[in-house]
Amino acid sequence: MKYQCTLCNISFWKKHEFLRHQNRKTPCVKPIQYTCEYCDEKFTNNNNYKRHLEFSCKKNVDNKKDAIKIQCEICKKEYTRIDSLKRHMKTCTLNEIDVEEDIKNIEENIKNDDKIQKTNVNKNNDNKFTINGNNSNINNGNNNNNRINININKVVNLVQFEKEDLSHITDKKFKTFLHKGYGSVPAFIEYMHFDDKHPENKNIYVSNTRGKYAHIYNGKKWIICNKNERISKLFEDKKSILEDKFNEFDEDDNIDNITKKKFNRFLDELPNSKMKEILEDIHLILYNGKP
Repeated sequence: MKYQCTLCNISFWKKHEFLRHQNRKTPCVKPIQYTCEYCDEKFTNNNNYKRHLEFSCKKNVDNKKDAIKIQCEICKKEYTRIDSLKRHMKTCTLNEIDVEEDIKNIEENIKNDDKIQKTNVNKNNDNKFTINGNNSNINNGNNNNNRINININKVVNLVQFEKEDLSHITDKKFKTFLHKGYGSVPAFIEYMHFDDKHPENKNIYVSNTRGKYAHIYNGKKWIICNKNERISKLFEDKKSILEDKFNEFDEDDNIDNITKKKFNRFLDELPNSKMKEILEDIHLILYNGKP
């Protein structure tokens, strides 16, 4: 027997899948919230709208060709938007080229003791070297294998908690989370808030496993909040996002049967005895990711 949704006309063979579809937090037919100012195409999702503007909208692409270009002073790459240039400047690989060249020179000189005095290095009393003109430190140990540690200090502007941008998370990555079933939400949280490639999202942590509080960044400063309540809400919020992505993949028939089975079992059996284990996993992720 088929069960058909009267709003979106999608049919389901299993009654529990149909009921979950009807009782979902977000409606299956989402209201149109974003309209392209160039071609009038409409979108219900902000990330899809942004991708359309950036890559798909022909009229916007044509406008970009005529737009004033702003250039990275280091690698000369051109951009039409100042925010794109700022993001690029944080990761511009040419920033580190000079540092790498200095490292190679110092490694060569360390092999020859008689040439150490000629390097462009100042040695401090604490046995620490500083390369002139760079924010890099080189520690020279007393063992046979000289080790070089480079610390490049970069300013990171933290994003307000619950205001994170998810556009960098691909559909392939979301499917990886979904495939983990009961471990899907903890995996999503760890990737979202503790990915070294996106340190701006490190806006929540737990400093003490026995304490009552968690720390979150509210856009201006760090504040404390009830740890258990925050972990429970974090679980629900991330589960809701994953559930929406799952429904999106499922409706488009764009998900494998094993992943579908695992995530369906996770949704159907909550809450259960594994809930405590899942919340404890999230607790440890927030503690291990503390600054």
